[in-house]
Amino acid sequence: MVKEISVGNIKIGGDRPLVLVAGPCVIENEAATCAVPSVS
Repeated sequence: MVKEISVGNIKIGGDRPLVLVAGPCVIENEAATCAVPSVS
C-alpha cells in the first residue's frame, strides 16, 4: 500500500498515477539556484 500525501492542493501517491519530480542535480551557487525557477 502506498501512502497518499498532499502537496498544496495536489495529491500524490495512493492509487494515483506516478509523479516524477525532477530538477537540477547540482547546486552550484545561490544565484544559479535562484535563477532556475525563473526560466520558462
